[in-house]
Amino acid sequence: MKLFNFLFKKEDKAKPSNKFSRFFLETSSKEKKKVIMEAARRANEDQRKLFYENTHSKIKPAH
Repeated sequence: MKLFNFLFKKEDKAKPSNKFSRFFLETSSKEKKKVIMEAARRANEDQRKLFYENTHSKIKPAH
């Protein structure tokens, strides 16, 4: 009987331990998507800037 209780025990939702985990547990899917897309957009901008700076600083102008 103890094994049966263990296997089918209803567990309470884990309490969020910090703001980051609370965001993923409690925020709507729509809001999560909005935040993640904005983070990806900013990361993409930063990567493009670094790529541009690195490639253009190595190219010497033709004389």
